[in-house]
Amino acid sequence: DENTTSVSTSTHNNNKLDTSSTHHHACCCFSIQQWDQTTKSQVLRMAYPALAGSLGGSTLICAKACVSLVRTTLGGDDNQFYHGGTYVLFYFLAVCLALQLYFLDQGLNRYESLF
Repeated sequence: DENTTSVSTSTHNNNKLDTSSTHHHACCCFSIQQWDQTTKSQVLRMAYPALAGSLGGSTLICAKACVSLVRTTLGGDDNQFYHGGTYVLFYFLAVCLALQLYFLDQGLNRYESLF
């Protein structure tokens, strides 16, 4: 069967582990369903703040761009609110800010801030 794949991996001390699965994707050699609860917890413990931090960086870049657009409009050079991209940028700012706060809150609700 083409969907059945057996992958053999080795650890640093050359012990062989057989990770067989019936539904492997061609691009990855492991499945999240095979992880134990401790491994999932460790990954999520780092994933929540990493995702919140990435969204925080996007929020700051969008906020800087929005401030530049407002400054240009108030300076009298050109009204930036006639362009549709301005509204898309403000929408993207709101979405990034909301998602950043959501993932930060979820991470703090599930795990301690200091570990």
